[in-house]
Amino acid sequence: MREFPLTLNRFIIQSQASHQGATGEFSGLLTQIGLVGKLISEDLRRAGLINILGTTGDTNVQGETVKKLDAIANDDFVKVFQHSGYVCALASEEMEKPISMPGNWPQGKYMLLFDPLDGSSNTDNNMPLGAIFSVLKYDRADRLPTEGDMIRRGTEQVAAGYLLYGSSTMLVYTVGQGVYGFTLEPGIGEYLLSHAQIRIPDNYLYPGEVDKPEGKLRLLYEANPLAFVVEQAGGKASTGTSRIMEVEPKKLHQRVPLIIGSRLDVEQAEAYIQGRA
Repeated sequence: MREFPLTLNRFIIQSQASHQGATGEFSGLLTQIGLVGKLISEDLRRAGLINILGTTGDTNVQGETVKKLDAIANDDFVKVFQHSGYVCALASEEMEKPISMPGNWPQGKYMLLFDPLDGSSNTDNNMPLGAIFSVLKYDRADRLPTEGDMIRRGTEQVAAGYLLYGSSTMLVYTVGQGVYGFTLEPGIGEYLLSHAQIRIPDNYLYPGEVDKPEGKLRLLYEANPLAFVVEQAGGKASTGTSRIMEVEPKKLHQRVPLIIGSRLDVEQAEAYIQGRA
């Protein structure tokens, strides 16, 4: 008899049971992220057949040309979470301002920040794409969150992770207790645990440049959530001079240099950047 695979839902429920007083709201949020991954995965699979490749003709807040898939993926995140009751605010790389849930809609106690589709230009050559997300907690009940409430250090994240779309669809996330990866089994429509307690193998550099010392990656949507995941996997994430998750953000779409990977390799890169090597 084959062993019954551990599904994402079952894993989340088991994790919830170990937290006294858990309401299930956070578990529901993680489950909905999995749903977004299924929707976007299906969009990507059929993209060449339903005319959703190419650009929309618009420019986003980053000054980048918006691709149709960027807009569709962003809409998927917004539509799934707007009425979910799990979040009170959404912020996206594709939107200039955050979205707060109207007062007559269900209000959750979490704020979700995300890059809905990273690497959308890869659709031109069938390369992998992804989405990155960060979850913050909002404890005030007297008012809706503002943009300023979402501009926080990475150390305040309660969860972070990414969706990866390629030969298979994966959801990888951490809540500060290790990193776990789930692969979507399309035959049954479920994410199955495929990578437990992921550890970091090597490094990735996206440093600042002479003409762009601030770097390219967005701190709140990309660098912070990836730093949280990598640190939980035993690695390190740095600007070259400081820990990514301790950078004090000043604005919603702030950029930052990123050196991320194994602790030894990142520390070696820091030594070169700081003139100590």
